[in-house]
Amino acid sequence: MARRTMWVQGIVLMIGTVVLALLAWKCLEFEKSGSLQKLQIQELIASLKPAAPLGATPQTPLSRATTQAKNSAIQKLNVPWRDLLNAVERATPKNIALLSLDPDASNSMLVVVGEAGNPDSMLNYVNRLKEQDFFSDVRLVMHEINQQDPFAPYRFQIEAHWRETPP
Repeated sequence: MARRTMWVQGIVLMIGTVVLALLAWKCLEFEKSGSLQKLQIQELIASLKPAAPLGATPQTPLSRATTQAKNSAIQKLNVPWRDLLNAVERATPKNIALLSLDPDASNSMLVVVGEAGNPDSMLNYVNRLKEQDFFSDVRLVMHEINQQDPFAPYRFQIEAHWRETPP
């Protein structure tokens, strides 16, 4: 019986050794597989381009038309509205009706269209605009009598250039 027990113990020992060897082999295989996957992940991360930071400008060049449109919009936004309107308001008497104010930012010029009851009021208004420190050059460029209106007002157009840096 002792022989039989030894023989059974030998077989169990051999089976245990084989199982242990298989487990060790599987562990090595998993470790190699994991290392390979880690390497693949690292290569994938390295191949990805870094994302552009938020607010970064695009690297593609803008077309000439797009650049001109953007510059035009910036010029319009940079019109010195407060100073311009204050100067016009100070110079405009009650007997002058302003019909339109059209700023041209690229030429630092304001086109004023208005009406006056008589030519003296119109000319006085031009002189009052010339007295404003904000404007550097004021000219009456057109005037006519509006015959279609029963009061026949003098319609006029004035060009006034503003100073780039107000005094």
